[in-house]
Amino acid sequence: MIVLLRYKSLGYWKNVCCVKKMSEETNKILEYHVPQLGKISARLYPLATETYNLLDNYDHIDRMREIDQLGVIRSVYEGAHHSRWEYVMLQLELIYKLRSEKSVKGLFGLNSNINILGKEISGAEILQIWILLFNAGHLPGTFATERALLRYCQKHSDLRAIITKGLPARKQREYFKEILENEDIYNFHKILIYFHLGRYRRYSSKIPNFVDFLQEVLNFYIIDSEEHEEKQRNLKNLFHRIRQVSYLFLDSQYGPVPIDFNLSTIFLNFPDHIVPLFKEYDTPIIRTLDSLEDLLSINMYHSDKSMRELGFHTKRIEQLIGKEKKDKELTKITGLQRYLMKDYNDFQPQSKDWKKAFNIHVLFEILPFPLLTNAFKKNLSYEIEEKWNKKYGTTSCQLALQAAPTSKHIAITLSFYPQSQIQKNVEILGYFLKDLINLNDKIKNEVHDVPETEVFIDYVFQKPYQELLLSILGYITEEELSFELKDENLFAIFMLAVKGSKNAAKIIKKICKDLNSFNSRSHELKTLQDSLGNLSHRSELLLSLSSILVYDDKRNHLTDIDGFGLGFKNGSLGVLLVEAKDQRQRAHSDSERQLKETLKKLNFKTSESPDIVQVEKGAYCYLTIDGSSREGDDESQ
Repeated sequence: MIVLLRYKSLGYWKNVCCVKKMSEETNKILEYHVPQLGKISARLYPLATETYNLLDNYDHIDRMREIDQLGVIRSVYEGAHHSRWEYVMLQLELIYKLRSEKSVKGLFGLNSNINILGKEISGAEILQIWILLFNAGHLPGTFATERALLRYCQKHSDLRAIITKGLPARKQREYFKEILENEDIYNFHKILIYFHLGRYRRYSSKIPNFVDFLQEVLNFYIIDSEEHEEKQRNLKNLFHRIRQVSYLFLDSQYGPVPIDFNLSTIFLNFPDHIVPLFKEYDTPIIRTLDSLEDLLSINMYHSDKSMRELGFHTKRIEQLIGKEKKDKELTKITGLQRYLMKDYNDFQPQSKDWKKAFNIHVLFEILPFPLLTNAFKKNLSYEIEEKWNKKYGTTSCQLALQAAPTSKHIAITLSFYPQSQIQKNVEILGYFLKDLINLNDKIKNEVHDVPETEVFIDYVFQKPYQELLLSILGYITEEELSFELKDENLFAIFMLAVKGSKNAAKIIKKICKDLNSFNSRSHELKTLQDSLGNLSHRSELLLSLSSILVYDDKRNHLTDIDGFGLGFKNGSLGVLLVEAKDQRQRAHSDSERQLKETLKKLNFKTSESPDIVQVEKGAYCYLTIDGSSREGDDESQ
């Protein structure tokens, strides 16, 4: 019996797996202590036991114990320190419990065998081997590091060629090509374990051609099987659900969200939960888990700070690979494999002190239509990320974009460095605004053959445009102020992105016709329409169809902004402010006076003096924002 006990390291307790060897040829029992669940035990079946032994022989097991499950997210949320091995152990425990439960015997095919390269292997063993091997393919920093390696392979044919050469057969090489084309960082680790296995053919096993056998077990996941189509589909669905249950439980326990997934309750009544949780496709508990996954995706996996660390780590690792490619012989199969296994600590995330640097974070929640998903992914690729980074300049800021595994969410985070100057930042914000407005048009062009999808695209852009507008407004005004939309529920489309003020006026005119004339917002929109019709602005505008509430740092209401928009003109960011007065007398003078008071409270960071223009029952001004104060102070971030 080999026992690795729980030990104290660096001032905190670390959980370590206990390994009990039952027999050299049969099963192995693994034990682990998981918070909330206590000690869990997982029995590895014979072929999975031999897989464990191979991985342990080449240090993969120890590495999984050292790798943080959440990669760079650990740098953002220090409490999220659970290891990849903890995640593996929980999955293995679930498989063991499912196979041991007599009430559902035969339901999942965990006991029935198929033949792979002359070996009879059960469904439970297939799942255990998938879990062990796929997790062994991960690098420190997980998806962020693998993102860097994927991007380096996209841009450098020599590294791409050496990984391709190290894969066992044509199908795996096609899979690698597909992963690169789709920028699928969430499956890149599967390529890495294929690559590692190719180097382990000398492994001494009592099972003939064991590495070839393992590669075929992996193939049973990535290559459709005609002979065992139903079994493959059932096992893959079960594998997905076991993974989801495991990472949602662990990540919600350790992460920053106020809700967690109580797996211990499910364990107490396990037979009652098996069918609705693991067998059926659409049940209340599965919908709840999917909602929890969305919550974690938005608030943790793709939060602004997580995205910022993702971008920083990716850039560092790309540069590291380029720097060490020659010295460490990364363009040779043996050199690259040695680098990935022996020098893996180089990939450990290194936190950067961002201080109070400004972030702009927008999140697209994409409707589940393949046409829309493909259009968004095509126009939010790593090539676009690199293009925008070069345009904005890498000395002032960093832009990162990333899709979730299902592409249901795509996040973009523009992070300014602590030392960046506000004048430069404001200029960059103008170009970022322009690019996000043009992005809308580019995606519509992708689906122009299906014109009815345009309304869905506009709908997807509403929240990102709201986040963009309010974030920029907060940055270019007094630091103590906060803002929120007042009337967004009046409109299906409450953020209007358009080129040219005259075009904007025409669109708002149509909107006003559909709005109840007795609605107070109707007059304010009419004044916004008149202001846009009078304004000479041919380039990009982002307009709020809702009025905006302004609060001080104690949430005292200071004022309302009747009409507001951000513009990009002559390479500069600008703001449009509109004040409307629905009154018969003194409408011009009162609106101009109120607009001056609003401008004083907002105190825009610009040296330009406002030029207020009167329109029917209202007034407006368009103000270029240059990041300076009217007193000429040179402020920095």
